[in-house]
Amino acid sequence: MNKKQYKEKRAELMNAAQVLLDQGKAAEAEAKMDEVKELDDAWDAIAQAQANFNALNKEPQAMSPFGAAGEKMNFTNTIKEHEENMYDTEEYRKAFMNYVTRGIAIPEKFTNTNANTKTTDVGAVISPTVINQIIEKMETIGMIVPLVTKTAYPAGATIPTSSVKPVATWVAEGGTSDKQKKTTGQIDIKGYKLRCAISMTLETSVMSLKVFETVFVKSVSEAMVKAQEQAFITGTGTGQPKGVLKETVVAGQNVDIDAKAEPGYKTLIDAEAALPLAYENGTVWNMTKKTFMKFAGMTDANGQPIARTNYGINGTPERTLLGRRVVLNEYMPSLDASLKADTVTVRMDSIAPAKKKQPLDAPVIYESNDSTVFTLGGAATLYGSGKVNYQNIELAAEVISMNLDSSTVHAYGIKDSLGVEKGKPVFKEGDAAYDTETIRYNFKTKKAGITEIVTQQGEGYVTGSKAKKGSNDEIFMEHGRYTTCDHHDHPHFYMQLTRAKVRPKKNVVTGPAYLVVEDVPLPLAVPFFFFPFSSSYSSGFIMPTYMDDSSRGFGLAEGGYYFAISDIMDLKMTGDIFTKGSWRLSGLTNYNKRYKYSGTLQADYQVTKTGDKGMPDYAVAKDFKIVWNHRQDAKASPNSTFSASVNFSTSSYERSNINNLYNSQLLTQNTKTSSISYSRSFPDIGLTLSGTTNIAQTMRDSSIAVTLPDLNISLSRLFPFKRKKAAGEERWYEKISLSYTGRLTNSIRTKDDRLFKAGLSEWENAMNHNIPISATFTLFKYLQVNPSVNYTERWYTRKVNQQYNEETRRLEALPGDTINGFYRVSNYSASLSLSTKLYGMYKPLFMKKKEIQIRHVFTPQVSLSGAPGFSKYWEEYTDYNGDTQYYSPFTGQPYGVPSREGSGTVSFSIANNLEMKYYDAKEDTVKKVSLIDDLSANMSYNMAAKERPWSDLNINLRLKLTKSYTFNMNASFATYAYTFDKSGNVVTGNRTEWSYGRFGRFQGYGSSFNYTFNNDTWKKWFGPKEDEDKDKKKPEGDDEDSEGSEEDGTVTKKVENAQADSDGYQVFKMPWSLSFSYSFNIREDRTKPINRHSMRYPYTYTHNINANGNVKISNNWSLSFNSGYDFQAKEITQTSCTISRDLHCFNLSASLSPFGRWRYYNVTIRANASILQDLKYEQRSQTQSNIQWY
Repeated sequence: MNKKQYKEKRAELMNAAQVLLDQGKAAEAEAKMDEVKELDDAWDAIAQAQANFNALNKEPQAMSPFGAAGEKMNFTNTIKEHEENMYDTEEYRKAFMNYVTRGIAIPEKFTNTNANTKTTDVGAVISPTVINQIIEKMETIGMIVPLVTKTAYPAGATIPTSSVKPVATWVAEGGTSDKQKKTTGQIDIKGYKLRCAISMTLETSVMSLKVFETVFVKSVSEAMVKAQEQAFITGTGTGQPKGVLKETVVAGQNVDIDAKAEPGYKTLIDAEAALPLAYENGTVWNMTKKTFMKFAGMTDANGQPIARTNYGINGTPERTLLGRRVVLNEYMPSLDASLKADTVTVRMDSIAPAKKKQPLDAPVIYESNDSTVFTLGGAATLYGSGKVNYQNIELAAEVISMNLDSSTVHAYGIKDSLGVEKGKPVFKEGDAAYDTETIRYNFKTKKAGITEIVTQQGEGYVTGSKAKKGSNDEIFMEHGRYTTCDHHDHPHFYMQLTRAKVRPKKNVVTGPAYLVVEDVPLPLAVPFFFFPFSSSYSSGFIMPTYMDDSSRGFGLAEGGYYFAISDIMDLKMTGDIFTKGSWRLSGLTNYNKRYKYSGTLQADYQVTKTGDKGMPDYAVAKDFKIVWNHRQDAKASPNSTFSASVNFSTSSYERSNINNLYNSQLLTQNTKTSSISYSRSFPDIGLTLSGTTNIAQTMRDSSIAVTLPDLNISLSRLFPFKRKKAAGEERWYEKISLSYTGRLTNSIRTKDDRLFKAGLSEWENAMNHNIPISATFTLFKYLQVNPSVNYTERWYTRKVNQQYNEETRRLEALPGDTINGFYRVSNYSASLSLSTKLYGMYKPLFMKKKEIQIRHVFTPQVSLSGAPGFSKYWEEYTDYNGDTQYYSPFTGQPYGVPSREGSGTVSFSIANNLEMKYYDAKEDTVKKVSLIDDLSANMSYNMAAKERPWSDLNINLRLKLTKSYTFNMNASFATYAYTFDKSGNVVTGNRTEWSYGRFGRFQGYGSSFNYTFNNDTWKKWFGPKEDEDKDKKKPEGDDEDSEGSEEDGTVTKKVENAQADSDGYQVFKMPWSLSFSYSFNIREDRTKPINRHSMRYPYTYTHNINANGNVKISNNWSLSFNSGYDFQAKEITQTSCTISRDLHCFNLSASLSPFGRWRYYNVTIRANASILQDLKYEQRSQTQSNIQWY
């Protein structure tokens, strides 16, 4: 059978198996696959025989695929150079992977029958890269393979040998030596085939090439090494190499052990003596681990163990027997097994063996920077920053003494020449860490004796002079301390503990304890103390805070219970109660489902009673508040979103809440807005649906406006005339587009106390439809033309008829004039706009020699719009002067009413943009500066208006003064002048200001400006250039005042080293920040009489300035303030000043408000730790204004 016949037969069987599988005949298909396997085996035998024949037919020659030391094996040196490169290409390696994992045949161009390494298909040659990786892997994972001397000869080669051993002899002068006869022999090199079959799983079929080759190399190398090592030891020589245990031993090189004898120290000495001197270097013991452990208990004449096991730094055991390395394997019989095979029982000692000590569960890894000293008895001492690791335990100290027999370790520090102790032991077990003075630890019992222990539990530190660690990680200590001050040797305050039990990350339970502040014991003692700690949140009580208020009396605030409901939700229930009857109940829940949504929900209800019953100032207020914030993750649902931002309360809630007494911002808050929205988009059809609920509150007059719901429907722009298969240029009608927007609202405006009492008739319902049709064309390459048509239709559910009252001289709606029904109110309009852009480039006259270019962009636009009059939606009446007036029954509806009169408006607008580019020689770059970002003006003329057709002139100016500030100015100039009517009142006349030779009447402008000064801006403006260059080179994130975050999430303040100037003095550094904001407004003051000559009202100016800032006077002192001045009221606005002092573990702050509506002071000293938030002293005044005495 040749190769072609083999491939045709194999393809025929594979096709037949595939047909059977498609028919569901799995058993028959399996039989066909067995035939394929038999065919592959037959072809492998033919290929092997052919390879052996070719080898025997050649002259014997030594080949070294291993090459020199460190070179890779080359299995393809018989293949031609172009073939070697071919099989190392990524294309072939991928083809080989597909063949192994999916059964896809190797492409014909890669077939090669002479390759040495193949799969069952003779054409599937294994890549030399993979072969080299297999050889390298075999050298690293084997135990015996690395010990074997490797040579390479072709199978069937004959190696000649000589038995003569030349001997040099001394002879007399002129004498000759005897000729030594040489006997020759030969060694026949036989070839043995080692086959490895791999089962590739389904997961392998989707692997990348790199992952496939890694799995392939690992599987093949492990199987090959195991088979080779098994044959090297116990091989029979038939179809496989002959193992060392099956070879005939040379006389004098074996040691016989009597079946009745006891193999011991002498047996090993005899074995060493039988070893020829030529093999002394590199010889190792080969045995099983069980055999080695038999010798591990033996000692020599001096009582020293003959077998040793040492563990290196990486924890790998190194075994020796009589100083010679021991290599363990699983392929030879153990000592007990070999003796029992001859039915001989060997006793190692006439005395019953002592009970062996149980070994540790894991290796002990140790290291030191200086030295490690080993002594008799299994002791070792580490000097110089020693470290010992065992499982999850880590111990570091200057000196560590270990006793391997007793599994104990003793660590301590040493004193330097100045008497300062360094290298104190630091013991870590998992996440728990302990600073100690000395520690003695047992690896087996996990118990320890510790002196001067310091451990952090939660936000506090527990210290003790003597401590004992139990096997369950609990710590028992005497004369301990608990404090949140990190000055362990001398804390500012602490609880002195007589005895304590610490359960890391759980709790601390103490006996009698008392408070010590600045080494002064205070008469504040407790019989026991319990400090709970928890890395995960749990349910528990919330301690209230004592309060004192003149209007409410004494009370407890913010007390309640915390419910840890689940991992995604919690609930906090708190309340306040006061002696004069006021109380409050609050519920706050947080929820967070990862990758879905998150939010908070708060609901408050409070009853506030002020004053005394029976007195004029006695009042009772019932208020509530609901706050809800919900956010949906953007990845949760790309086509739908739900969000909520609710801040709803009664108008007097913020003024009645005692927690807001010192928050002037909440006390003066006038408006609140809330919204809940949901939107859903359908990208395939361009449709978007959204629903929103909006609430707007005005606290000053208790008014509220609610829209429930506000539904919106929008259809993105469509091009109905666009061809599906466009060919050539776009036609003009293909540019026509249309879209649709619809809006449905249900709204009400009322007082907040009537919101839930209002009936359905008070709600306004309406829907608006808008359909714009537009297009964009280009005329003469430069003109942009935009025609559009717009249709709007409104649906209302009521109309209000009104009648003119002659007595009151105004329209009035009488009962019964509101008519419910369905009413359609529609209108339409059209517009046409024409615009272009003109560019001008020029150089300034005064800077022609410099590389400066100025660009001016001028954008004119003219638009024409028109709409007919819709008088059918209007009613007429006659006023008291006999003039005909008009009103619409749909006035006041959400979407208004179309104009009664038609319009034809021509609008004009111009826009200017001025930019300058110049070359900066210092930075060798071209920079662009905006001179005028926008200067535009617009005006319109209504051709259909019977009077006052001209609109006001609007001028806009925008200047980019700096990168962070843009100046905006929007001004309006009235076109028509004021005049007097018949009654002498000032009205807008029909005559323009231009007709009087005057420019349009300025109607007002308002703007604001703010800026912040700090160290950086001051340095940038007035500091030396060197400091500025240093700041530019400073890497991002290298902030001197920045804070770091540890792995456990705790925030640690960065410690900054003091800086010194050139004279050695400490640099004075005072961080500060000062912010200014200025707002102004100019408008006509119609409260004053008009100037009859110019027919202009005088202008009034309202402007105020606010300032706030902070300065850090020193590392511990800081000052902040907030104030302002109202120029119109000529008074200082609400002013507050706060000074604070960092007392390390306490904080002292004092606030004062000497000006403004509320005047108060507040002095507080409290502990910084949140667990001690109730450890505080507070003294404050009452924030009262407009006090009424009786």
